[in-house]
Amino acid sequence: MEHNICISFYLRNAAIRIHRKVLNKIHNPLFVEFLINSNQKTFAVRSCEKKGLRSFRVRVNIDSKTDKVEFYSLHFCKALARLNDWDENVSYRVYGRAYPSQDIAVFDFSSSEIIND
Repeated sequence: MEHNICISFYLRNAAIRIHRKVLNKIHNPLFVEFLINSNQKTFAVRSCEKKGLRSFRVRVNIDSKTDKVEFYSLHFCKALARLNDWDENVSYRVYGRAYPSQDIAVFDFSSSEIIND
């Protein structure tokens, strides 16, 4: 898999940070759905039109100087930590690839690295 995008998980704060570049590639959705494939050890961000069980509203602050959007879910972050044997006090970056024709971005947990901020 060619890794041209990334997503960050700040487990201590239960935050999932997505760069706007990722959202642009999946056509700037109003909502995103987070999907985990535990067999393939992948995480997907899929564009969706309305609020669902696994979806989050994309709240983009136009005045913000950052190019990132954050989502918060303690449950989701704990599940990711268990799946990947991650330390819950550490932050991780995971690389992936966008598939614009399918409105989805897929991230490969095997590409994860610790973020040293």
